[in-house]
Amino acid sequence: MKNILIIIPARYQSSRFPGKPFALIAGKEMLLRVANIADYVCRKKSTADISCNYMIATDSKEIEERCHQWNVPVVMTSESCANGTERCWDTLQKLNIQPDLIINLQGDNPLCPPPFLENIINTWISDNEAIAGVFTPYLHLSWNELAELIEAKKTAPYSGTTVMTDKQDFALCFSKTII
Repeated sequence: MKNILIIIPARYQSSRFPGKPFALIAGKEMLLRVANIADYVCRKKSTADISCNYMIATDSKEIEERCHQWNVPVVMTSESCANGTERCWDTLQKLNIQPDLIINLQGDNPLCPPPFLENIINTWISDNEAIAGVFTPYLHLSWNELAELIEAKKTAPYSGTTVMTDKQDFALCFSKTII
């Protein structure tokens, strides 16, 4: 059986937007929207041969309490985690599990289309030679979309994260600035 784990790193004490996980989007908290995306994908992709689970990884008691209210799986991570990737790693160490595939779905990505995650899972399943075990969804922008992002960053500099990849699509770095 193949085991998939979607980890949703989330922190409450953002210096740019404290409490962002609980910001309401059309009446529902941002973090709950992300959890609902992961739940939907896991229910759709779980089969007799595939176990798909998700959880929120946080160092915040506020987030942990809200997850319990929502009936969403949560694990407490170290306060020393500097970013979502470290929070995912810390989660795996605390759970002492070895999933075959880990998807890092950022807690502030409430508009992630489920097909993005489904495509990652489908590609991983069909690629018997896959050497990566952790995937982060990203979108390749057209030149026009890049120009729009650059313009948007003039008024909202911390919106949108960019990623630099190598020729094999391995992430080299992530940044809030255009790279």
